[in-house]
Amino acid sequence: MTIAAIEPVGVSNSQKTTSANDAIMGKDDFLNLLVAQLQHQDPLNPLEGTEFTAQLAQFTSLEQLNNINSNLESLQDYQASIKNAQALDLIGKTVEAPGNTMTLNDGSSAAYAFDLAQDADYVAVNIYGPAGNYARTIESGLTSAGRHSQAWDGKDQQGSLLPNGQYTYEVLATARSGDAVTATPYVSSRVTGVNFDGEIPQILAGDYRISLDDVRQVTEDTVSPLEEK
Repeated sequence: MTIAAIEPVGVSNSQKTTSANDAIMGKDDFLNLLVAQLQHQDPLNPLEGTEFTAQLAQFTSLEQLNNINSNLESLQDYQASIKNAQALDLIGKTVEAPGNTMTLNDGSSAAYAFDLAQDADYVAVNIYGPAGNYARTIESGLTSAGRHSQAWDGKDQQGSLLPNGQYTYEVLATARSGDAVTATPYVSSRVTGVNFDGEIPQILAGDYRISLDDVRQVTEDTVSPLEEK
């Protein structure tokens, strides 16, 4: 049988936190102890100079460590404020980040983008529905290395129009030698807002939530370059 620990009656969490903090000695406590030691030392057997110097060195080291810790905390707060400002500055701009989703809406084609590490002799883009079901494969021949974007008309392999929703895709590419070519898919959309719930701001771009650290490209265009296709 497991018995839960019993908390002392009448002791709040704030009191326990205060007690824990009081148990940690700071530089002021250390200095007070040092002064008290000097005041109450035996006049016939005073503190040796070398020992006193060593204690002063310890006090100096403690003070420096406290200062470094305070500076690091200030630096973290400063970096967080810089990231928040950067995220807010992206509103109204088009951002691009690694991702393999695209949204199909009424009256407009969806678009996808990818980056090839080297020239490819054959590229196949497999598209999957919201439930992960296969929808279509779009093939292309010789494709140069670098960034590429293409439009999808929202039709399946048989030419039937598919329902609105968010679709995923994968890019398979091979070189003339038959070796696989690394292909990195990207999403692109216009930023409409920012979420600050986590440690890193989340960019709200269309149906996407993109971490600020994942943004690879920003443009001033009012319309996503992929949506123009």
